[in-house]
Amino acid sequence: MIITDTPGSSFDKVAMDIVGPLPKTERGNEYILTLQDQLTKFCMEIPLPNQTAETIAEAFVDRFICILGAPKAILIAFHPQSNGSLERSRHALGEYMKQYANEQKQWDRWVSLAMFNYNTSVHEATKHMPYELVFGKIARVPSNEPLAPEDKLANYNEYLINLVTQLHTIQGNARKNVVEAKCRSKKYYDKKINSNF
Repeated sequence: MIITDTPGSSFDKVAMDIVGPLPKTERGNEYILTLQDQLTKFCMEIPLPNQTAETIAEAFVDRFICILGAPKAILIAFHPQSNGSLERSRHALGEYMKQYANEQKQWDRWVSLAMFNYNTSVHEATKHMPYELVFGKIARVPSNEPLAPEDKLANYNEYLINLVTQLHTIQGNARKNVVEAKCRSKKYYDKKINSNF
């Protein structure tokens, strides 16, 4: 097994795949465009009515590029470097969606919540939450608890310096963890292959 390179920054390298056809929803969706950053493991799932190139490109530009910027590289479904990580995120989506199996005509209403759940859970390879690695903080969720007092910063420059420092630190840690996870996978794979001979 060859160890693949690890991206230097978030959204440098993004894996892309299409899931479907699924049961057609009331909104007319039958497919899901799956996008996953290869460093942070941040995942987006976008319901689609079809899998035409035009529909996929429009969703990718509107829902990904206009929010997060263009990646340097896109890995497609049959690219071996992207399959494992995408498969795990799809498995997580499937497990979450099973809870709503009786609502097959509305699965597209639950995809965003499923991805929020995935992105706010600690990832095995990075040892961090994808959300935290992208936004530099733990996601807040609605609750009945009173809001804690906010930390006050002197100005926007201080905020930016703190955010960049935080992201640099946690993404560097995640990069190290991803490389270690790849080495463990390679060792396991090589041991498994060599034991068969």
